[in-house]
Amino acid sequence: MPSETVGEAASRYNPAVYTAALRYRPETALPFDPAAAPVAPLLLDTTYYLHRSTGKVPQGIRALIASRQHMVHNCGVACAELAISIGLLDPADPRTATTIGAIQSHLDHMSKDKTVAPSASAWTEAAVLAGILAQTQGLATSKRALTPD
Repeated sequence: MPSETVGEAASRYNPAVYTAALRYRPETALPFDPAAAPVAPLLLDTTYYLHRSTGKVPQGIRALIASRQHMVHNCGVACAELAISIGLLDPADPRTATTIGAIQSHLDHMSKDKTVAPSASAWTEAAVLAGILAQTQGLATSKRALTPD
């Protein structure tokens, strides 16, 4: 049986079906009960690391992660999203050294064997979904508009 093509992943969603923008909801309207989470591996994303840096990870989430330390994985995308800041931050800004130190500390605690990366199909599917989200949220900007003449 042949494997899935990247094109099949790209055609999973029809952008014409998605026309409504997502509405903002306050965090209180987004309940999450860590005790009700199924016993399964956890994949930490960039938001987790940003919240960890600022002390905003709720106690219930910290407890959940601590209870499943053997099942905690890092996402290669999160590693890249954190690492790009090391190169992007202004070396002349007095906050840069501290920020890079915090980012480096996160990266230093991510073992390669517990870091997973998306497949080509997952990247493609995510790109289609990101495009749909950008379009419905009014964030889509054409390449022509971004490129100086």
